[in-house]
Amino acid sequence: MRISSVEGNRQSLDGGAMYGNVPRALWEKWTPPDAENRIEFSCRGILVQDLSGKTVLFETGIGAFFEPRLRARFGVREEEHVLLRSLAERGVAHEKVDAVVLSHLHFDHAGGLLAAHRDGRPLELLFPNARFLVTQGTASVYFDLNNIGFNKTPGRSVLAMRALAGLAVGASQFSLPPDQRFYAGGSGTIRGYRYQSVGPLFPNGNPIGGTAINAGSVEFRQRFGQNFGTAVFLDAGNVSKNLSPFNGQLKTGAGVGLRYYTPIGPIRLDVAVPLQRRSGTDSSGKAIANPDDAFEIYIGLGQAF
Repeated sequence: MRISSVEGNRQSLDGGAMYGNVPRALWEKWTPPDAENRIEFSCRGILVQDLSGKTVLFETGIGAFFEPRLRARFGVREEEHVLLRSLAERGVAHEKVDAVVLSHLHFDHAGGLLAAHRDGRPLELLFPNARFLVTQGTASVYFDLNNIGFNKTPGRSVLAMRALAGLAVGASQFSLPPDQRFYAGGSGTIRGYRYQSVGPLFPNGNPIGGTAINAGSVEFRQRFGQNFGTAVFLDAGNVSKNLSPFNGQLKTGAGVGLRYYTPIGPIRLDVAVPLQRRSGTDSSGKAIANPDDAFEIYIGLGQAF
């Protein structure tokens, strides 16, 4: 078996955003920015050859599928598909790759699945003979109820829905590092439950994490006045320790929220209750460690999804 790093397309992103609270006086010594305060990143993948006779590629980078305007916006340096060149240097054509493993479907991880942009030609999927394995995927849709006459003003009444699913293929629960397992509970998945409290738990009530997750949300958003809005929502999902993402009892939370819209996004206040609350004791009267609270409060900037 041979394992090698393969370079993909490079992109430039704002240095301040990338380093966060680190002062520019420090990070610019390591990675000097350009005139637009951007620093260069290389999107690399991992190529595994002769893995039981198979060729497997982990991650594909950002690729070169953007048309020129978007390529400039996201700082993609090269017009050619650099990953294909890197694979060819190792004697691998994209048609010969047996499997492509992606951590998620953001364009800087999955963009390399597409051929380089050509004017007037539709997007083309590469790696035609490969199986694609994605560990986690999220999809959201938004319906403006103005289209069915619910509100006379567009954008004032919106029905938002989100679905999330993830699967760790080829791994058992404890063979995965804790930071690679799936967790649910909290404002990002199932409101009404404590952060990461949905799914397998240790006897002391701390989360173990799992190898499969599924979750979904439905939220009705209504604006009123110039800057205010409300929301009513229902979240549901679970985490399991085996490879069956819909195995086990779904945990459901419901709640209401208040929004104050600002130029940089809505300030969000949500209050949610767990509909399958674990109280202080189980059915046999035995005390439960870290039982669910009667309600949870969430404050954030931006919509929940």
